[in-house]
Amino acid sequence: PEVEGAADLDYFRAESRWTANALQAMFDEVDTRLGDFIDELKVSNNASSALKKYNETAEAVKDSPCVTTSEEFRTAQDTIESVIATCVDAVPQEDKNKFRSLINESINKTREIDNSFRQNSIVCTSLRLPSPSCKATEKKLLADIDEVMSCSEVDTFNYHIAVTTENAKDSINACVENGTKDLIIKLEAALKSLENCQSRT
Repeated sequence: PEVEGAADLDYFRAESRWTANALQAMFDEVDTRLGDFIDELKVSNNASSALKKYNETAEAVKDSPCVTTSEEFRTAQDTIESVIATCVDAVPQEDKNKFRSLINESINKTREIDNSFRQNSIVCTSLRLPSPSCKATEKKLLADIDEVMSCSEVDTFNYHIAVTTENAKDSINACVENGTKDLIIKLEAALKSLENCQSRT
């Protein structure tokens, strides 16, 4: 999702457009990192590990009387992914909203500087011989646009990306652990039953 007034505006200067695009990309980085984390979580959570272990054992003894039903956990992975989706939807949005406000503030600043570029150009091109102040104003505005994405500002944005992402991960992990604990207990009990049966045959 684009932050308010991002890259679709008709910017007067290429520098302004680049800055707005860069700000949007920094905001999008949160969703990119969380998307990668969620994809990994679907196969690397404790419930999926327990399911994999159960399925491997069930497959190894499939021709014995130990496996009473192969359908018992057929939809378990769907259940796990449904829990993950619910947990993702339940992530508190305070951190992301705070970061969005910060990015919006910088985009508004970029828009203001770009409007100043436009006004300076209109005034200066109307003069037969642009005054030294025209070039001085342009130089100051270029410095202002650079400041929007200065090293210290980028460090601040990266900090918010890290905090927003890590807090969301912690929330999702805790929620998934709680939401799959009953399934894990059932899987571990079924696995133990298979192993006990296998040891007797």
